[in-house]
Amino acid sequence: MNPDWHRTLQQLLDTDAELVVSDPGGEITFAAPLARAWRLDTDDADCLWLRPLSAPVTGEDGTTVFALNQCPRRALQLADVRTDSGELVMQLRSGQRARIRPATGAAVDVLAAWDTFVGARLDAAEELALDALDEDSWTGRYA
Repeated sequence: MNPDWHRTLQQLLDTDAELVVSDPGGEITFAAPLARAWRLDTDDADCLWLRPLSAPVTGEDGTTVFALNQCPRRALQLADVRTDSGELVMQLRSGQRARIRPATGAAVDVLAAWDTFVGARLDAAEELALDALDEDSWTGRYA
């Protein structure tokens, strides 16, 4: 695979992106806005880790928060990746197709809430832990 897609991925995440996964017949099976972090697995360079976001909730103090166990990291097992009109199009080993594209509609609102939550609520260690994408569950605050 051509590593130039890494640059496109980073640009998409920096400017609000969403993930859309469809089955081989084209039916959408999953869609969610994406946190800004990503990584390739060190043992399998064809495994892309991302953090899809769930909808925010109202915290005990009435402010918007995210239940971080509802935003677990996800792995995409890549067979092929290409860029298409500013989007990433990935053929997955499962036969599914995934697209990372600019966020639209409600996804933009979720990403704005995420940025506010991360900036206002998480300390540096918590933010680094989330960005590392190496844990399957969250045991800290906002579980």
